[in-house]
Amino acid sequence: MLLVLKGLALGLLLTMMIGPIMIAIVQTSMENGWRSGARVAFGIWLSDTLFILACYFGTRQIVQITEWNGFELTVGVLGGLVLAGFGIGLLLKKTTEDDIEYQVEAIQLSRFTAGLKGFLVNTVNPFTFLFWITVSLTIVGKEASNGREAFLFYGSLMFVVICGDCLKVFLAHRIRPWLTFKHMHWVRTISGVAFILFGIIMVIRVV
Repeated sequence: MLLVLKGLALGLLLTMMIGPIMIAIVQTSMENGWRSGARVAFGIWLSDTLFILACYFGTRQIVQITEWNGFELTVGVLGGLVLAGFGIGLLLKKTTEDDIEYQVEAIQLSRFTAGLKGFLVNTVNPFTFLFWITVSLTIVGKEASNGREAFLFYGSLMFVVICGDCLKVFLAHRIRPWLTFKHMHWVRTISGVAFILFGIIMVIRVV
């Protein structure tokens, strides 16, 4: 029971954190509709699931990888460049009021494009990797006596994360009809700048 409570608490913490993952979900939902936002969220959940499986079944190998001297630098630089690339793409994307009527119909991203966006934003974020490996070593590795307890912990954590992401998609979708083209332009601009800043900070930290 204690592991479930810890999983719920950590899931709530992840859900409330403001970072590139939250921005990706909210920005996509507001600009491209709730379906695209949900697909981005699904890509994030898929990435988290793969991290969980890798950490649970290959902790020793992962620890060896993290002990490589160039690991932090490589992951930080590549992750920062990917996030900055997303931001630059948002800033360079030109849309006029004649191209799209935001309050009537959203341009839905394809399942692959939206899912890949969420998957990459989550996967290249060093925090995601460090979070799951730390959780696996300090909580699951020490407190879970069997696979069932580990499943309950990871399951409760991901349950809160999924519910939280769905709530973000829903709220962004509900807000969207009240936004004018100018508002949407600012959402895209702020999101693009935020992605670039996250990318720069990520590179600076490792360099």
